Amino acid sequence: MIHNYNFYSHGKLLITGEYLVLLGAKALAIPVKFGQNLRVSEISELSTLVWNAKEMGKTWFTGELSINDLEIITSSDQEIASRLQFLLRSCRDLNSTFLNVAVQVDTDTNFPRLWGLGTSSTLTANMAAWAEIDPFQLHWKVSQGSGYDIACAASSSPIIYQVTGRIPSVKPIVFSPPFCDYLYFVYLDKKQDSAKSLGDFIRNDNSIEEPIRQISEITATISKTADFSLFVKLLDRHETILSEILRQPTIKQTLFPDFPGVVKSLGAWGGDFVMAASSSPENDVVSYFESHGFRTILKYSEMAR
Repeated sequence: MIHNYNFYSHGKLLITGEYLVLLGAKALAIPVKFGQNLRVSEISELSTLVWNAKEMGKTWFTGELSINDLEIITSSDQEIASRLQFLLRSCRDLNSTFLNVAVQVDTDTNFPRLWGLGTSSTLTANMAAWAEIDPFQLHWKVSQGSGYDIACAASSSPIIYQVTGRIPSVKPIVFSPPFCDYLYFVYLDKKQDSAKSLGDFIRNDNSIEEPIRQISEITATISKTADFSLFVKLLDRHETILSEILRQPTIKQTLFPDFPGVVKSLGAWGGDFVMAASSSPENDVVSYFESHGFRTILKYSEMAR
């Protein structure tokens, strides 16, 4: 009997705690309305794994691997095929019975991969579900990241995330402040290599217990406050703390010094999405970013689950 399986995981955004979440800081993260689907179809006539990856319905990668040893037979991109091979072999390391029949796998993200909403993390989460293994164990084998994105992949609500010694703590919360309409997500048209960014941060790590405590406190307050002025003040303070640690100017200082509100980096600094918070009329906010060349602007309600 031929079996088919379907898996889906949510993308993510890290609102607070970037970088320091790796060292134990509490972080506010949200699953987003975008994600990735993975469909597995058994194929009895072949002895291979056939892979077809799509972005919004358009194929961007194809590959074929042997079932027995997961060697790459053909691929449209050798580097991507090698990453896929590593992920598959990691799944098999955690479950020796994984992938013992020929299959065709079709993946599809319903967002542009360059947005940085979690193409890798949603794939990892889907693969863990397929292989019937702990998604965090798989994550630790293939990534240096904190795992907050893996937590978001299966969450239906925002979370407070903390990890200590590779033991994750995931606390679902209600995050729906009365000023949600004042929050926007703006894509900077620049894909950030989060793996490289995290690696650089880890290599440059110093003793920063006090900033970790401060960021954790900011996360706790931001996640609960209904006061927009306090929210903005804390976002600005968060940016200042990370700017000092990373020895980089804030994104507002660099690109948006005259914006009437706060602009905060999300995740790895320098790319992907930023969050803008402003009580100015929506048309004014949108016009501001468009005048600076940034046209992908989503309101909080359009992005967050």
